[in-house]
Amino acid sequence: MPGAPNRDPHIGFWDSVGNGVWQSGESVIYDTNLDGKYETGEPSIGGCTDGTGSPIICSLAPPDGTSLATDPKIKFVDPDGNDVWDPGEAIVWDQFNTNIVNYYDTMIIGPKPDAGTLLMKIIQNHTSSLFDRIELYSNTAGADWIKNGGFESGLTAWYENSSFTTSTTTFHSGTHSARGSITDSSIEMAQSIDGRPVIDSSTIFKASANIATMTGTTASSIVDIWLGLVDANYNPVSLYYVYKTGDGSLPSNNTDTIYRKAGNFGTLNQWLSVNASLLQQTLAFNSLGYTAPYSVEVVVVEVRAQPSTSTTAYFDDISIHGSSHTGTLPSTFYAVDGLNTTYTYATQAIPQGSFHVEIPGGETILNITSPEGTLLRTSEYSTNLLTSCTISPCLTRPRAVDVPDITILNHSLTGNWQVFTTSTNSLANVYAADPTTHNQAPSINVGSTVNLVSQSKDPLGQPLAGVTANFTLWNTNTGMQSGFWTGTTDTNGWYNVSSVTLPLAGSTPGIYSLQAAVYSTYPGIRTFQISVRYTVAVTLAISASQISQGQTATISGNVTLTGTSTPGQGVNVTIYYRQAGNSQWTPLGTVKTDASGKFSFTWNPPQGQYEMKASTGDTQTAPTDSNREQLIVGPPTFPWTLVMSILVAIVVGASALLVFWRRKKNSLPSPAQPAQPPQPTQ
Repeated sequence: MPGAPNRDPHIGFWDSVGNGVWQSGESVIYDTNLDGKYETGEPSIGGCTDGTGSPIICSLAPPDGTSLATDPKIKFVDPDGNDVWDPGEAIVWDQFNTNIVNYYDTMIIGPKPDAGTLLMKIIQNHTSSLFDRIELYSNTAGADWIKNGGFESGLTAWYENSSFTTSTTTFHSGTHSARGSITDSSIEMAQSIDGRPVIDSSTIFKASANIATMTGTTASSIVDIWLGLVDANYNPVSLYYVYKTGDGSLPSNNTDTIYRKAGNFGTLNQWLSVNASLLQQTLAFNSLGYTAPYSVEVVVVEVRAQPSTSTTAYFDDISIHGSSHTGTLPSTFYAVDGLNTTYTYATQAIPQGSFHVEIPGGETILNITSPEGTLLRTSEYSTNLLTSCTISPCLTRPRAVDVPDITILNHSLTGNWQVFTTSTNSLANVYAADPTTHNQAPSINVGSTVNLVSQSKDPLGQPLAGVTANFTLWNTNTGMQSGFWTGTTDTNGWYNVSSVTLPLAGSTPGIYSLQAAVYSTYPGIRTFQISVRYTVAVTLAISASQISQGQTATISGNVTLTGTSTPGQGVNVTIYYRQAGNSQWTPLGTVKTDASGKFSFTWNPPQGQYEMKASTGDTQTAPTDSNREQLIVGPPTFPWTLVMSILVAIVVGASALLVFWRRKKNSLPSPAQPAQPPQPTQ
């Protein structure tokens, strides 16, 4: 039999609100010395939640000496039965003060125990009889209220009688119902309500039945659905909803059973529905000596026929609904450069009923996933644009997503439902611009100034004004962040940063990725690559223009920054060659310039005629080619020295001969001059 609640006097809380009742976010403290005050070093053991709603220890401790409050609804699960809380044992805020874990109870710390777990001591856990507490559990356990109440999965989760079958010809909604048919006897089909919902003003029971035939004429022929309840002291009571009896009369109420008529009681071949507030229906038990609140533990559908008669009935859409809950859904988004943004909205376990989600209208549904991971068919949910929101927090022109209870009833109720959506990338543009021409500047010289430019638009093409945007500059070679700017977009969706000199102070030249991100109802990311490099001038010379095979040639040169005499130190220079008649250049190797900007490369080439050049072009230096030089490589024994001597001798001899002929020409007598005529005298 039950005893006192599991409460530990060491457990108090920091009543920051001052209302004497613990609420989520208030630190729960283990008062080590039981003085009723917080002292530095006493541990916080729970009370807060993380971003997913899971219980965690609060990081903020109360000021030293703060009085600690107590709340009788703070209880713990005591699996070892030692009557004190031990680290690792779950602490629960027992919302309905029932001394058992209910679906809506709030966890203070630890994983949430199964619904129905005791939060009280057991004084006597066995009896002198052959049996103790016997319960019927469905094969789903967990926190289900009514599983498969629409029978779309056959009779799964129901403890069935062979006289019950699945019907696809007569149904109230969906495509299935449960058919029960019996002659001269009675049949029942039951399901335990493992979540044991506590009945309050919001608890609604719904069920539909269609009586096809009933040939009996007494109260012994009956079609009904009944709920097995327990009161606050675990006393069992039963609540019956009767659709028809053979003589039209109801059985009499007694101390532990109440009978109610369904609407249109007694009508054949028509769906009759119950839509009842269980709180109102159970008030009569209070006057019979039972104590509220009541919890639902089992639901049973029943068909009976008096001797020599038969009864056939169909059942559908059996559910228990609690109060609706509104608030925000945990959501995540995945944005990729230049691609659509995807979103995931995760609902917490829904014990029963439908759910309605309002998301930004520019998002479209990709799919909805059930707790067991299956994708819903489009016929199992609906979505449409609303002119205005219907729940808080409010969105402008939201898109409604509705999953009806007929769908919920066909899936596991213990996990999360996930809604996957997508929208266009809200970052329409991002680039670096030349401040003068305003043209895009994907490649600039070191020390140049640019403007960083971005524009954000919603999926309908309208500017996203007044939303947070930022730029991040990354060095693609090192993977390190170089710069960060943040601000808000203007009325046209633009967020710009002017007069940025690249590379930034403390950064090196290189290839940079400019990333723009916008954080709004429609987040997005887009990138733009900027090459920030030195421009240089390169000269090339070869130690000899003609050599024999087997000899080496030294290719050297100099690199200076364009327009200056400053040496290009540490610049990678690649030496290329191509043979005569070949258009393709072949790299010989890469060398790095020294402190004076000079480079040198030694080559032992095969015989042939070559054209040589040097080129730059890497993450820090823009592509530049040097002048081109010729190199002739003769056979291995080719007497280049003798040839050169002969050529020199020929040149010298030719020069001497020329001089000789000039001298000889000058020594010959001059030709006779014609006689001048006499000059006239004055």
